[in-house]
Amino acid sequence: MYKHYSTSNQSYGSFSQNSTIVQEYSDAISSASYNSEIVYNYQGSPPGLPNIGNTCYINSALQCLFHIPQISNFFLSDHFAYHLKKEKKQAKIARNFMTLIKSFKEFNINIKDLYEFKESFEALNENLLGHEQQDSQEFLRIFLDNLHEAFNEKSMNYLNKKPQDFNNGMNEHILANDWWDFNKTRDQSPITNIFLGQYISTLNCKDCGNVSKCFENFMDISLSFKTNENKYTIDWESKATVDLIKLFDEFMKIEGLVSKCDKCKKTSQKNKGLKFSRLPDVLCIHLKRFEYCDGMRKKIKNPVCFQKERLDLTRYFNNPTLRESCYFNLIGVIEHYGEVNFGHYIAECKNGKRWYNYDDSKVGESEINFGEKDVRSSSAYILFYEKVRR
Repeated sequence: MYKHYSTSNQSYGSFSQNSTIVQEYSDAISSASYNSEIVYNYQGSPPGLPNIGNTCYINSALQCLFHIPQISNFFLSDHFAYHLKKEKKQAKIARNFMTLIKSFKEFNINIKDLYEFKESFEALNENLLGHEQQDSQEFLRIFLDNLHEAFNEKSMNYLNKKPQDFNNGMNEHILANDWWDFNKTRDQSPITNIFLGQYISTLNCKDCGNVSKCFENFMDISLSFKTNENKYTIDWESKATVDLIKLFDEFMKIEGLVSKCDKCKKTSQKNKGLKFSRLPDVLCIHLKRFEYCDGMRKKIKNPVCFQKERLDLTRYFNNPTLRESCYFNLIGVIEHYGEVNFGHYIAECKNGKRWYNYDDSKVGESEINFGEKDVRSSSAYILFYEKVRR
């Protein structure tokens, strides 16, 4: 089960149930979009989503999911009913989400459907209950896990025996494939078929030369702005633009750490590195804009430069047994405006050849349409990239 949210520390803050509901903040408009039942669309664009009480964190995530072709194609096909595990408690969330996608595609959003979706989600996820501000990334992780569970099935060819651990001289790529197949027999759904990838993590002991490797699946990637070797500091005064590839370089680079070796049993310095052995059809990238400084959580406002087309991850991929594309095109962005304990989320989504700005119920043309091949944004929080097929 891919319960990423159990270790999530990205939530930027919430308010107690006794607090007054805080209106959402927006740089784009002077008044909050709280509880707006009017849905606007822009020159034939798909519609926005009404804000039903500090729900911009939900609306922005839903808009990006609506615009992922693999998601909408599955939920609007006969495969939805065939694969849905009707006895699962998460099935109601999946059905309500399907209703929203259908309404969205028909340009006919019903506010009642949005309330029913929120109620079914909150019934299973009480930590996001009510009208408090929440983190869009945390909601997305939990919601995708709920959808995964609604369709999760084990293979009839259930593999009881785990693949062997890595030993020096073994073919790591074959072993990575074995672990991938092993995990699929225990956890597989149309959701993981879209979002799931795999890392190879390598640890080298400097004392005895032992090499250990583990193979870990992921549903999203969190990229940190932390700058030094031990990843503990941030230049809070800097407003310099950071390139997305540089964040990937930092994430994947070999770094030193101190740990106990399984072979020689000595606690010593080791080198650890990451690389991809599988890349998902849709890559979800979380930019960690909320970090701790002197015991307080602060927001990082550095602009990030990221590619609209052909994001190239070839340098981080190593599995010659697969003829896999390592190029990705941008299809959605969740942006956060404001500070740690208050703010507002919007979505920028690609529909056909045009980009649209979804600010709850308000829809407009996105500035992404008019930029160059790269996008520069100080508010980008979550990026969605779709794999370019060979």
